[in-house]
Amino acid sequence: MDARGVQRLLEKVYALADTATTVGAKSAAGLLRDARLSGGLKEKLTPLYQEESLRRALLHSSLGLALCRAIEPELDDAAAHAQMEFFRVRLQALYENARADLTRDFAESKALDVVESSPAIR
Repeated sequence: MDARGVQRLLEKVYALADTATTVGAKSAAGLLRDARLSGGLKEKLTPLYQEESLRRALLHSSLGLALCRAIEPELDDAAAHAQMEFFRVRLQALYENARADLTRDFAESKALDVVESSPAIR
């Protein structure tokens, strides 16, 4: 795999990981402006959006890191390796930040865990 192939493969997943928390913050901000929702409901929903965006960032960054491990043996040259390393370092930082934020803010949260007896999924 050449450097351009590495870039095409990792660029999108990196962008998804990098923007996940921003998108979550914008969703939460839009929720707070929604006049149809009560203040109490907004207080309940905002942390759900925040936790979901951190989980999404963690998911996309871990996918990117797994892709890096998978393609490393197939790299053609030093330029391809440098391109992969460029993304790997950034994906690792995003992963560590999302993991730290989830641990700090939502360590005991089960809010997004699916419970099969929940009426919401029947």
